[in-house]
Amino acid sequence: MISFSSNWIVFFPIAFSLFVAMRLAGGRVDDGRQSIGLLAARSLVFMLFAFSLLAAGLRVSLMSLIWCVFVAALVVVLHLKNRKLERSAVLMTALSTDDLPQRQLLTRALANENTGWAGRKGAALVRDLARGADWGTALEYRGIAKGVYEKLAVRLDKRYGKHQPGQAERNGPEAVEPMQIEAEAERTIGRLMMFSWCVVVVPVVALIMTFIVPTFEEMFEEFGLDLPTTMSLVISVSDVVTSFGVVSLLGLSVIQVGLFLCIGTCALLWLFPRLTLVPPIRWLCRDYYRNVGFAALSHAIGQERDLIDACRATAELVPVTHISDRYRTASELLIGGATPVGAFVSAGLLSGREAQAVGTCFESRDLAWGLKQLASWKVAGMLRWYASVVQVLVVSLTLLVAVVVGALSIGVIQTLSEMISALS
Repeated sequence: MISFSSNWIVFFPIAFSLFVAMRLAGGRVDDGRQSIGLLAARSLVFMLFAFSLLAAGLRVSLMSLIWCVFVAALVVVLHLKNRKLERSAVLMTALSTDDLPQRQLLTRALANENTGWAGRKGAALVRDLARGADWGTALEYRGIAKGVYEKLAVRLDKRYGKHQPGQAERNGPEAVEPMQIEAEAERTIGRLMMFSWCVVVVPVVALIMTFIVPTFEEMFEEFGLDLPTTMSLVISVSDVVTSFGVVSLLGLSVIQVGLFLCIGTCALLWLFPRLTLVPPIRWLCRDYYRNVGFAALSHAIGQERDLIDACRATAELVPVTHISDRYRTASELLIGGATPVGAFVSAGLLSGREAQAVGTCFESRDLAWGLKQLASWKVAGMLRWYASVVQVLVVSLTLLVAVVVGALSIGVIQTLSEMISALS
């Protein structure tokens, strides 16, 4: 089979598997030196990719093109997620440094012991530190801290320093950690990718219902047999769908386009979380951005003199303009004599219903304790709400498709069994 050049397409999954294995193995090695064996393995992977792409050109068909597009999309996703993991590792390591000598050592190690993106960023950070640039500003400028919660973590580290052991016991409950929120939100968005299989299942079910199921009915009429009960129900549904003609075709097309858009949006949000700032999506993710301010406020209230200074500091810490403006407004209202609850409601940081639920946090003797409790409550509620919505959507759609596919499979099996019995 391999002697035919048109069958070289089988090299693509082999090369892809070797590429993934090499990337996973490379993640365990700290030394950036490349051996002859590693270079030979990379050359082999490159040759397999080249031959498989050549085969796609020699044997052009609908299935081969779909396969190539699908695998190419997987390669792109793998590359982007590998880059994101690499960036997160560099960011977490950078946040663990305490002083300039440690940061210089880290940047030199990144530049000397890594290739690709990490090596380039390490060399850029070496130049930034040599020019006397601020560490946190350099991390944001070089794109190492890209997410809003990642930028918040960098700015908190720059302004207040790192968390010290025993701080929670001295200042009340632990403040909300931005990196934990970022990780939980990304995991929630990642669950949306479970909808991807609908892109394949829905068209296949539609084709079977449109072309194959009516054929079974005609064959049973020729044999003079009665259709099984399950297949009769499937055919009834198929007749209802086909009776509308163009309308049903348009409806299926709209459903398919909607699924493609939903899956595409989920994939883009998973790969590029910054797209949640786009106005239509930002409305759905408004709690995600509102809680950036509460996470910053839970840290600032324990370090600043009073709530006014904490709101001003939060406005400087939050990397989202429309949220930082609200905290500036809240500080101005507090200066004007407004109560904390009234200032937060008027500035759009809390709704009236939320203000009634968390009013005791502002009335507490220890305001820092109350605001940390408020931030924890807001973040926990946001993550719980997003997780619940995603789980309901995934489970509901899975059950719906399972019922449809299960009924169709049982009907086809029963029908074929009846036909075999009739012929025997």
